[in-house]
Amino acid sequence: MSAFLDSCCCLLVFLSLNKITRDPASSLCGSISLACSRFFWHYSEVAEVFALNNFFASLLIYILICWREKILNAQAVSGVRGATGYLYLFSFCYGLSLTNHHTMILLFPAFLFFILYYRRNFFLNLKVLLPSFLLFLTGLLPYIYLPLAAMREPPMNWMNPVNSKNFKAIILRENYGSLSLISKKIFKDFHIKPTSTVKKLSVYFTFLYHQFAITGLLLGITGLIYGFSKDFLPFNIFLLIAFFFCGPFFIILANMPVEIPLLLGVLHRFYIMSAVIFAFWIGTGTYKLFKSLRYREIFSVIITSICFLILFFSNLKEADFRDNYLAFDYGKNILSSLPEDSILFLKGDLPSMTIDYLQMVEGYRTDVHVIDQVKLHHKWYVHQIKKRFPHVIIPGERYDKKNLTNLILISSNIERYSIFFTDFEERTYEKKFKAIKWGLAKKIIPKDTVISQTEIEKQNKDIENGFIFRGLNRSYSPTSWESHIKTLYF
Repeated sequence: MSAFLDSCCCLLVFLSLNKITRDPASSLCGSISLACSRFFWHYSEVAEVFALNNFFASLLIYILICWREKILNAQAVSGVRGATGYLYLFSFCYGLSLTNHHTMILLFPAFLFFILYYRRNFFLNLKVLLPSFLLFLTGLLPYIYLPLAAMREPPMNWMNPVNSKNFKAIILRENYGSLSLISKKIFKDFHIKPTSTVKKLSVYFTFLYHQFAITGLLLGITGLIYGFSKDFLPFNIFLLIAFFFCGPFFIILANMPVEIPLLLGVLHRFYIMSAVIFAFWIGTGTYKLFKSLRYREIFSVIITSICFLILFFSNLKEADFRDNYLAFDYGKNILSSLPEDSILFLKGDLPSMTIDYLQMVEGYRTDVHVIDQVKLHHKWYVHQIKKRFPHVIIPGERYDKKNLTNLILISSNIERYSIFFTDFEERTYEKKFKAIKWGLAKKIIPKDTVISQTEIEKQNKDIENGFIFRGLNRSYSPTSWESHIKTLYF
């Protein structure tokens, strides 16, 4: 689905550019450059929200361009009436887009400029404003699905939004910080120093170059400069506002520490929306270049081919997911090594989501009681675990590492279950227990248990003989989850 939606995004970029430039060749160059840009291509192959986000961004821009075309049409009355329909469609789709990802709000200043530039009295015309607002609210209706689904108490029920407090918290991302990608608590807990604004922006613009290579970057800058000509000026200002808020403004606001490779990799996916905007400048820059050439038809084919080939081969490795089973095999290797009806405590999204998929979708090793210690800090998750695993004892309302610790969790359950951890939030268990290596996990045993290192090594050799190691010998970007998974094996 991601590949399909991003393909639709590229098509809409092409159609939008073609309406602006009336030149299919330069429009194709802009859309192809986007298709082969590094992070756009990468996330076209990943089951994530960003492909749908790209589709909505390009769709909304296309609708506004069609609306502008109607406005500028010589047919005065009928043209304006038809243009209003585009505004209604835009309002509904914009509301709908915000139910997929909140970053769509970053385009609001640019959209507002574009609408007011061509219709200065928009907010004074209640006959248009009121239906537009109601259609925008209609687009937000999918949010109602959250409490409706939560009422059925599914196995995965993030924050259990059945009341107004939890519903508001999940909509506003209160666990993370509404205006940033990670909360201030993470900086404090892991002693992370905030990255300077200059560093954030230098990293952002460096990766803009890596996304489009030198050819795309130069064409984009050409398009930006050429956009200040009379014919393109309003659209160019629209692109500038959109690029600023989706790019530099958001990067500063997100407050992501770029010195940590894995967190930088998380930030990369948020570079994509500004790349969609930049692709329009590549299209207009190519149009300017084609206009200045004598043998336009021949050179348009050559330049478009060069742009495609340079970007394709520059970014092919980043987008090559052939034989990439690392996350899948990592989850299977953990579960396959565990005894029947054991408890596995995980830490973080990588093992948690991988194993959730294997158990809930593939139906693999559903006998293992999997508990995420990070989510265990929240009352709503503790409530779900108690209901899902009624025989697992979790004293208290949440795991706070004071009133409820690993020592208490282990002591309460070790007589009934074999207990394993992939990582530890804290080590209070060491007062009575010890952890021995067990494949990719650690088994908890009483502290006075006598077991030799030779015996442990033999057990682990037998376990690892059953492991699957597909793709483990490949090299991966240090900012990728695959690179992080490799460190868990060695």
